Amino acid sequence: MWKFIIKIFQDPSSIQFKIFHDILALIILISTIFVTLESVPEIAEKYKQLFWRTDIIIVIIFTIEYILRISTAKKPLEYIFSSVGIIDFIAIIPSFILFGIPNTSPVVKLLRIVRLVRILRLLRVIRLVSFFGERGVNNRVEKSKKTPPFY
Repeated sequence: MWKFIIKIFQDPSSIQFKIFHDILALIILISTIFVTLESVPEIAEKYKQLFWRTDIIIVIIFTIEYILRISTAKKPLEYIFSSVGIIDFIAIIPSFILFGIPNTSPVVKLLRIVRLVRILRLLRVIRLVSFFGERGVNNRVEKSKKTPPFY
């Protein structure tokens, strides 16, 4: 099982890596759309429960992904303090803080804006997936010994 997880996070030539990152891009896109819609008061009030439940699920997914990235990294501290690791951390921490703050607090608006850092995660995933292109993961990896962007 652990080898499978490592393949998902560390082996750009595997289909599991590509599928995982495509799914992750979709989740980030959904999250970004919901955070944006939540900033419109009329929509936020009408779909408050949906936004809240979706955010909990997405934060759980992002947290598990963050922990697994640290666990599978060859140099965990290097990942944690890299720009990618910091973006991943900043993308999830506001939601944890928001769970404990009343919705009327002025801090809530600021933290909602910070949650839009998830867009940076989407851009990272899109760049990573496009790095391998349509010609296939195996061809690109064999032709280029470069490290995928952000990894």
